[in-house]
This record gives sequence, C-alpha cells and structure tokens, in this order.
Amino acid sequence: MRGSRTTMMASLHGMQRAKLRTPRVSRARKERLLGEFARRIGDPNLGGMVKKKGVMTAYRQQALAIAQYLKDAGATKASDVARAVGDPKAGRILYRDVYGWFDRAGHGIYELSPRGQKELPLWTEAV
Repeated sequence: MRGSRTTMMASLHGMQRAKLRTPRVSRARKERLLGEFARRIGDPNLGGMVKKKGVMTAYRQQALAIAQYLKDAGATKASDVARAVGDPKAGRILYRDVYGWFDRAGHGIYELSPRGQKELPLWTEAV
C-alpha cells in the first residue's frame, strides 16, 4: 500500500509541475504577427471599434492604396500599379481581389469596381 501511495503522490507532483510550464512559442506565428504590425501604417484601429465594419489590417491598407491609385489613374497595368504604389505584391492583391474592389479590364489591366468606388470613401475616412 505504501508503494502505491508514493506512486500516486509522485504522479500528482508531476501533474502540478506540468501545469506550471509555459506553452512553447511558435516562431513562425510570432514572426507573422510581428510582420503584420511592421507593415501597418499608424494605428487606425481605435479601441471599442465594431468588428462588423472590419478591422484595418496591413493587407487592407495595401488594398486601399491600390484602390486610391486606380481611382485617380483609371484602368492600369498591374506592374505599373505596383511601381506607383511601391508595393511589389500589388499584382497579387489585384488578382486575388479579396474585397471585390477590383475588376479585370484586360490581360493584366485592372480598374476600380463599382463596389470599390462605393466602399473606398468609407475606408478612407477611417484612415
């Protein structure tokens, strides 16, 4: 009996010690999060914001810069947009069109969609 009690106490001690350990840090997740903050411009997310409208991310800021350029310049080649905005990923953002703000006018040529024209002023107020 004494041996089983010692074993039980040792296993309880091991469980308590396991609870005290901190979780491992995921290097990839940490670098992705820090990269997101490094790419953001300013801090447009105010405390108490409603998530229904959406959170301003670095990706959304890049898409807004592209949309603003297309609004001013009209239909433009993706490579020209990337050069003008200074973002090498602009072509990928235009192609994926996550927010539905861009229309493909031709091979590699994009313009601002009606949805983009409608939503651009709402987001530029926030920035």
